[in-house]
Amino acid sequence: MRSPIKFDVSAGYFATENSIAKGMLISFLNGEHPAGYSVALNAEKIIRMYYDDNFRNLVQNAKLLIYDGVACKLWMRWWRNDLISNIKKTDLPNVALELANEKFVSVGIFTGRDQNKEVLKDRLLAEFGGIRFAFVDHGYQSVEEMNQKLQKEQVQFCFLGLGSPRQEEAAAYLIGKHRNTMFLCVGGAFDIKLGIKKRAPQFIIDSNFEWLYRLLQDPRRLPRYAKIMKLFYVICNFPVKLR
Repeated sequence: MRSPIKFDVSAGYFATENSIAKGMLISFLNGEHPAGYSVALNAEKIIRMYYDDNFRNLVQNAKLLIYDGVACKLWMRWWRNDLISNIKKTDLPNVALELANEKFVSVGIFTGRDQNKEVLKDRLLAEFGGIRFAFVDHGYQSVEEMNQKLQKEQVQFCFLGLGSPRQEEAAAYLIGKHRNTMFLCVGGAFDIKLGIKKRAPQFIIDSNFEWLYRLLQDPRRLPRYAKIMKLFYVICNFPVKLR
């Protein structure tokens, strides 16, 4: 059995629904919540934390933990923590975009391929005209190139849609250089905006079966899901403590 992983939820770092995530981001904009980076707790990341100490440290250092599905709920409940009882999956990308639109926040995005970036920017501008987009850039560049971009364009929210663990590793490096930016690790969220992927209907998301919807959309994910069967072993052997 691994030693317990500890999350400091007393400081308000764990978003278990959209309204909590929005409140935490507002607190950051008001200078009440420290800058940092987000990590969404899903099955793959829970498993990675168990086997990879470096990734485990990245997660423990996050300033914004996001509830991302039934695996997180099972993990918490196994260790009898009462924090997770009646919650819904948190849609951090949309919450952050809507807030940025409402508050005229300066935003930077690293995601996808170079040829998609202008299309993505146009679609986001059409949907969120109040956001001040400093840049929308591709994710196929080094973390130092990202750092140089951020040095030229100061942003409050920086979205990293680079896939895990690359996005979390980049965020952990970049926060050391940019203490006034909140780095939001959002995976493939912008592929949905581009129409490359489709989001499950809300009732499927609420019922915790979005994973099945994704599998039916893309059967090539089956080997990936087969690896997630390790989750049940990990849950039983990876204590979590909430402070």
